[in-house]
Amino acid sequence: MKKTTPTSIPSPEMIKAANNLMKASGSINNVDLVNNFILDKIKEEGSPKIRKIFDEVFKNESERSLIFVSQVFARHFNLEEMSKMVSYYNSPIGKRYVKKLPEILEEILKEYTKRLPIVLKKLRTRLDKIDY
Repeated sequence: MKKTTPTSIPSPEMIKAANNLMKASGSINNVDLVNNFILDKIKEEGSPKIRKIFDEVFKNESERSLIFVSQVFARHFNLEEMSKMVSYYNSPIGKRYVKKLPEILEEILKEYTKRLPIVLKKLRTRLDKIDY
């Protein structure tokens, strides 16, 4: 089957297959997990009014993210590949993977949050030494 190119618009059939894959793989939940993680970090800095605005903006952004992600999946995999992946994610080991992935991603994001200030400090130190 023909794969679409990064700039092409996937057919409705491809989008439907991609949505099925995202549901089976847990990708839908993981998009929300990442968006919510970022949102929580941003909201820690703001007032209740700012937090409410962020909630509204990110709710809409979350919906847009799902559309975008399904289009990306549809551009990178053909119908047969997506069908086989759905079968895998519906298998016992695939279901275990889907169940554990949010926990794994959360652990990774927490570690990145701890490491980011250290990395930024190193970056700032090196950039301060550059004469530009």
